[in-house]
Amino acid sequence: MKYIHLTYSFANAVVHYISSYLSGRKGLTRRQKNSSTSDATKRYNLYCKTRKLQLILLANFKAGDDFITLTYSDNKEKDANTVKKDIKAFIEKLRKAYKRRGAILKFIYRIEIGKKGRVHCHMVINHMPDTNSLVNSRWKHGYVQIKTITDKDPSFAEIASYLAKPLPDICVALYQKTHPFWSLRYLVSYSRSRNLITPVPSREVISLKTVQRMLHEGIKPTKGFYVDKGIKPPYSGINPFTGQHFLRYQELLLEPQK
Repeated sequence: MKYIHLTYSFANAVVHYISSYLSGRKGLTRRQKNSSTSDATKRYNLYCKTRKLQLILLANFKAGDDFITLTYSDNKEKDANTVKKDIKAFIEKLRKAYKRRGAILKFIYRIEIGKKGRVHCHMVINHMPDTNSLVNSRWKHGYVQIKTITDKDPSFAEIASYLAKPLPDICVALYQKTHPFWSLRYLVSYSRSRNLITPVPSREVISLKTVQRMLHEGIKPTKGFYVDKGIKPPYSGINPFTGQHFLRYQELLLEPQK
């Protein structure tokens, strides 16, 4: 049995995805797919969404960039459609400000419902020396919270999970009491600027023996990197939808680049 090894290389991290495929030899068949429940489908879709987000974040942002939260100051309920229009207007103003400074704005954001049913926005943007004043002066609807992204999450796994997380049922219930159901679609997806890089992996065919050796003897990290032991499982297993064996791991730079 052969495996495909996809490697995504970034400045401070290397992400690996290994999965089996049919080699074409007679007698070899992919393991039968398991029937999946709706919960299993949701978990798999969330995994794929989080993985994609992590790769995009790694390819376009770094420690020192900014994670901002935009909220409203009044007590009036805001539907997601109104918030989306306000966010677009805010981004356009911010983009022009960056351009005047000879820079290009990059962003990725998610509109979310709070525990009290309030709609707000989380956004990652590339840093400018005066980001604080730029953001605060251009969000006219309420409050701004700005946090600098640190190297405590060099793989962006935590931010990706935060932006991809599903809406709690209680928040959805509160929102639906006063807002149209269709606007929920704005609250289950993320938006990104068109100038973001979509990472492309290198591809390598490896053998079953190689994968078994990695699992038995441990993964040998690339020079200058170490294998991240804090990554959330699953590390390896069988994809319930395709029946393919898989292995996932990531490496982090010993001395992160600033």
